[in-house]
Amino acid sequence: MRRLVGILTGAWLILMSAPALAQELSRDAATRQGADRGPGVAIARAPDASYRDALSESGALLVHSPRGLATGGHRASSIGGGLEASVSLVQDISLRGVAARRADSAHALLAATHADVSRARQAAAGRAAIAWSTAREAEELLALRKASTLEAETLARLAAARVTAGTGMPSEIAMAQGELALANANELDGEGMLTEAMSELRFAMGLPPDAAIDPGGSLEAPKDPPLDGAAALRTAFERSPLLPLAAARRDLATSDAALAFAQQAPTLGLGASYTHEGTGDSIWSAIVAFPLPFANPGGYESARQMGAASVAGRELELARADLARMVALAVHECQHTRETHAALGRALAPLESAAEMARAQLEAGTSDATLLAFARQRLLAARERSLHAAAEIQRADTRLLLTVGDLLGDAP
Repeated sequence: MRRLVGILTGAWLILMSAPALAQELSRDAATRQGADRGPGVAIARAPDASYRDALSESGALLVHSPRGLATGGHRASSIGGGLEASVSLVQDISLRGVAARRADSAHALLAATHADVSRARQAAAGRAAIAWSTAREAEELLALRKASTLEAETLARLAAARVTAGTGMPSEIAMAQGELALANANELDGEGMLTEAMSELRFAMGLPPDAAIDPGGSLEAPKDPPLDGAAALRTAFERSPLLPLAAARRDLATSDAALAFAQQAPTLGLGASYTHEGTGDSIWSAIVAFPLPFANPGGYESARQMGAASVAGRELELARADLARMVALAVHECQHTRETHAALGRALAPLESAAEMARAQLEAGTSDATLLAFARQRLLAARERSLHAAAEIQRADTRLLLTVGDLLGDAP
C-alpha cells in the first residue's frame, strides 16, 4: 500500500512539475485574440465610461450655479434704528443653449471613441496576424536549417571517407567542416529569430511572456489576392475606421467651438431679494439682470476652436487621399509578393536536382565536395527565400485587409 501511495505521489509531482502543453494557435485565432486583448485596445476603450457619464450630466437642469448674496449692518437714524439684513438669490440662465451644446460635444466624444476602438481593434488584429505569420516562418526556417545541419554532417562524413580512401583532397575536409560550422551558426540564428517572433506574437495577443503557444497552420496562401483594386478602394471607403475617426474628430472640434461660445456667452439673471430694515420693515423684490450688447466674451475661444475644426476638416480630406494611396500600394504588394514566390518556386526543382546530382557524383567519386557544398548552399538559400516569400504573401494580404478595414469581417 505504501509503495502504491509513493508511486501515485511521484506521478502527481511529475505531472505538476511538467511544463504546460503549448496551445496550438491558428492564424484566425491569433487575429481574433489580438483584436480583443492586443496592445492599444484597452487604451482606446478607456474613456468610454467617462464620456457616457458626460453625456448623462449634459442634461442637468442647472447649467450655472445659483448665486446668493447676504448683507447685514446696523441702521441708526433720528426715528430709531436696529439690525438691518438683506438676502438675494440669483440664477443665471444661458442664452446660447449650453446644455444642448454639451450634449452635442458628448455625442461627438463617444463617436470618436467608438471609431478609435474600431481602429485599435483592427490595428491589434493586424499586428497579431502578422506576428503569427512571422512566427510560423521562423519555425519553418529553423526546421530548414536543422535539416541543413544534418546534410552538412553527411557532407563532412563523405569528405572524410574520400580523403581516407585516397580519392579526395584534404581541402574537402576543410570545406565540409566550414560548411558544418556555418550550418550550426545558421541554426542558432534561426533559434534566435524564433524566440523574437514568439515574443512579439505573445505581446500582440495580450499574453504573458511565458505563455505556451504553438503557431499552427500553413503559410500557403490563396492563388489570388483577397481583393482587386476597385473592390479594395470601394471597401476601404465603406469600412476603414480611419475615415470615421477623422470625421468624428472634425465633428468634435466643431462641437467644442460651439460649446466654448455658448459657455462664455452672456447670461440672463433671474432672482429675488428679501430685506429686513432696521426700522422693522420687510421688503421683497424681484431681480432681473440682463447683459448689455457691448462685449463678445466667447468670441476668442470660439474662433480658436473653429481653427482646430478647420484643420480637422482638412485632415479628413487628407485621410481620404492617403487611404486611396495605401490601398493602391497594398493591392500592388499582394500581386508583387505572389509573383516573387512563383519565380522562386521555379528555381527550387532545378536546384534540388543539381544538389542530388552533385551528391551522387561525390558518392561515385566523379566530383569533389566543393560542388556539393555550392549546390546545397544555393538550394538552402532558395528554400529560405521561397519560405520568406510565402510568409510575405500572408503579411501582404493582412495589410490589405487591414487597410480597407475588413480584417475582422465586421462593420467598423
